[in-house]
Amino acid sequence: MAVTFPLSLASFWEAINFANRPAFTTNQYQESSMDGGGNVLVAQYGQPKWTFSVKTVPQWHSHDIPAVALVNQLVARRGTFFAYDTRRPFPKNDPKGLVLAARTITIETKGANNRSIGLQGFTASFQLSVGDMLSVTDGAGKFQLLEVSENAIANGLGKTPVFEVQPFLATWIAVGQTVTLIKPPGKFRIVPATFTGDDGSGNMGGGFSFQALSVPA
Repeated sequence: MAVTFPLSLASFWEAINFANRPAFTTNQYQESSMDGGGNVLVAQYGQPKWTFSVKTVPQWHSHDIPAVALVNQLVARRGTFFAYDTRRPFPKNDPKGLVLAARTITIETKGANNRSIGLQGFTASFQLSVGDMLSVTDGAGKFQLLEVSENAIANGLGKTPVFEVQPFLATWIAVGQTVTLIKPPGKFRIVPATFTGDDGSGNMGGGFSFQALSVPA
């Protein structure tokens, strides 16, 4: 059976024995300069992308062999994998994902400013908090990982007001699309030349590391 991409959360991301909690941050692809009047000028050269670094714990060499084999596949074939921010796999106000487990959350409104959305499908008064993560999918293989930038409380109908997120919304995002807030996945690729293989001595390995970058859709 062929290896297919993106690799699922269970087959790769959740099988990693992390030495850290990879911090998901956005690379804004910005450069700055200064004009003759001392004003700082900022230019953006690409769409923001999520990025993080992974380091695994030292353990028996044999333990990491399956994970490293998958990394080798990802690097060699420029494959993709799903990942979520392990520091915040659930919303702040549903720390175990029990409230939202049986809910279907969808986009009710897409803001005209292209950086805000309104959601529906919550229990009444459920609050999304700054820093919560969510993932939007079109149901045909496209995903975008977003971070909540302001608190939003659902009304009695389970609908939130429009609230800001970052980064900017992808052009394909539309009303009615499904939103995941439990282990919200983004689609990532390993950055070339960042994989460092397992070292160590004797039967004990020192762990491996790599950096990853989100891919469009």
